[in-house]
Amino acid sequence: MIVAVLCVLPALKAATINSGGSNNICIGVPRTLTIDTTGGTWSSSSTATAVIGSATGIVTGVAPGVVTISYVLPGMVITKVLGVYPQPLAITGTSSQCAGVNVGLTNSTAGTGTWSSSDVSVATVGSSNGVVTGVATGTSVITYRMNVSGCFTTRVQTVNLSPTPIVGTTPMCLGTTQTMTSTPGGGTWTSSNTGVASVGSLSGVVNGLAGGTTNISYRVGTCTRTLSLFVSNPPAIITGTTNICVGASSTLSSATTSGVWTSGNTSVATIGSSTGIVNGITTGTAT
Repeated sequence: MIVAVLCVLPALKAATINSGGSNNICIGVPRTLTIDTTGGTWSSSSTATAVIGSATGIVTGVAPGVVTISYVLPGMVITKVLGVYPQPLAITGTSSQCAGVNVGLTNSTAGTGTWSSSDVSVATVGSSNGVVTGVATGTSVITYRMNVSGCFTTRVQTVNLSPTPIVGTTPMCLGTTQTMTSTPGGGTWTSSNTGVASVGSLSGVVNGLAGGTTNISYRVGTCTRTLSLFVSNPPAIITGTTNICVGASSTLSSATTSGVWTSGNTSVATIGSSTGIVNGITTGTAT
């Protein structure tokens, strides 16, 4: 008598492999795959392209290509096709900048990508051009993500405190002084042309030494503010009578042109701002 032994397996429900919303993985970056059933083992169709833990479902890309990941159950094999992509190259460009200043970051990986910042209160970045604008002191993680693969690279961008705009007067006259200011304190002042104007490195006191232009800079840490200062030569001496009668007029002149005439005491004497004609109003003196 022949006896047949039958093994009756429970019905297997349909199951799918969950790859976390993307069918792309990146070389060197582990990804955990999941499935809504148990009792199977994981395998890769090409371990040269991607490897996977047989019990964990953790898959890691090894080389660019396409790989089929299988979850093997008694009587059933469930598969998932994944694309394996390389990581983008490192971000290039300065990693430290001043608040209020723009710097350009670049990535030379073939293909297009998108830039983003983890903290836009510290630094913003143009999504397509990589131009980072420092907003406030702190750090932000700048990410460049490839549009096709989703693989990305990051760098920490540091934003340093910038001095406030320099407060000072330009132009200033040769032979005069003024004190320029900026905050925070504790910075250093310099002049790009000390033959035109000098500046106290700690005081900010500027001395006009010769006609011309110089840049006055205030530096705090690695950040600098600059003001372009013009030092003008004083006008030529004023010529003309210094005594006039009440009700009379007199013309003053100077070899320097394009200036404006003013009276320090218009109740005593007025003067035409462009003509230099003085009119005596009442007894007294006026400058």
